[in-house]
Formats: sequence, structure tokens, C-alpha cells
Amino acid sequence: MDRPLSAQEICAGLAAIGQVAARHSDPHRTIRASLAPDGIAVEGFRGPKRIDGFVIPLRDLARRPGYLLAHEVERFAGRI
Repeated sequence: MDRPLSAQEICAGLAAIGQVAARHSDPHRTIRASLAPDGIAVEGFRGPKRIDGFVIPLRDLARRPGYLLAHEVERFAGRI
């Protein structure tokens, strides 16, 4: 993508990430997306134990369409 995304596009991407995290969470598994100093932290838990996680850097949040970011979270949720 050649241009930075608009605030509206970034918010839509954040909403998509949150929807994927909520859809893949259940009583035995939790996918959590939260703000981190350098981007969006995505973490996976089984019960109280953290299994894995990654950070979506701010530059990706500002440059990559929300559906691509949501797809990354979807793939991550499939591994937890």
C-alpha cells in the first residue's frame, strides 16, 4: 500500500482484530488483543496460562488493511 491508512481505516482494522479475538475465545481458550507501547499485542491463553503471543507493529497498523491484520490474528488463534 502506497499511502498511510486514514483514521477510519485504522479503526476498522482494530474492530476487525477485536471481532476475530472475541470469536475465537471460549471458556477454555482466550485470545486477547490489547494496546502495547509499540503496537497491538495479541496473546493466546489456555485457562490462566499464556501460551503464545505476538505484536502487530504500529507501522503495520498504519499501512496494512484491517482484513490482512485480522487474518494474521485468525491464523494465530488456530494455533492456540
